[in-house]
Amino acid sequence: MPSSLGRLKITIEPLNESCVIRARGELDRSTADGLRAALDAARADGVTTLLDLSAVSFIDSAGLRVLLRTARAVDAHHSRCFIVRASSVVRRLVEVSGTTSRLPLVAPPRSERIATLTTAAQHFAG
Repeated sequence: MPSSLGRLKITIEPLNESCVIRARGELDRSTADGLRAALDAARADGVTTLLDLSAVSFIDSAGLRVLLRTARAVDAHHSRCFIVRASSVVRRLVEVSGTTSRLPLVAPPRSERIATLTTAAQHFAG
């Protein structure tokens, strides 16, 4: 079920007893409420949420607030939400804001990192 909010596209895909929420584009003050609503709905459904932010090209403090709010709500309601893929801009904001320990960032499997590095190396070599 895709939804587009200006510069942010959100896709929600059921996966067994969980769901994958994918965000693509810019996560900022004008689009953060859309992601918050999708995350709140998944938590209300009681499913484990896998949040894919690999295609987020921009994130500001409003986007970070949504992620932190979700992490607090997950803890309070004993539900499960993991950021399974974060783009470099998301990882950078989390690092510089000092919130790494408060967000459920999950690193991609080593094989995926190696494949990405190999693809990038081939791109620059070719």
